[in-house]
Amino acid sequence: MEWAYRDIQPRIMVERLLRDRQGRLASDFKFHVFNGKVEWVFVMHDRFGSRSAARYLRNFTRMDSGPTSCKRAKDISKPENYDKMLEIAEKLGRPFDYIRVDLYNVEGAIYFGEFTLYPASGLNPMEKAMDFRMGEKWDLDRRFARDFRPWF
Repeated sequence: MEWAYRDIQPRIMVERLLRDRQGRLASDFKFHVFNGKVEWVFVMHDRFGSRSAARYLRNFTRMDSGPTSCKRAKDISKPENYDKMLEIAEKLGRPFDYIRVDLYNVEGAIYFGEFTLYPASGLNPMEKAMDFRMGEKWDLDRRFARDFRPWF
């Protein structure tokens, strides 16, 4: 278990199954938030079926970098409420130097999925360019300056 979760008492939580009009599982919008700003979003479709995904920049421009754990998805249109999803993800992610905020968009309604500090426990392979991009965005100096300020 990752150290940040060690003091959380295990619980069972039941969530409503979210499906679109065609009965498919809702697409999962995984917002990667660095110091309160979404840098990119990973959109996963049909997670337990054919599994496809794509990465988009904050402005919903498709990124060249694709998923390594599933097939590349076809482009989707920017959801009408994408700006609201972006706002929610940034508000929820503001206290963290890095966090992934997962949201679902079902027929225009936005649902919270989860917070993730360690996507896939850090075990999923990542393209080298994406790995470097993530490292460039992750400002640990800012975090440590904030966390240890009372010590100085």
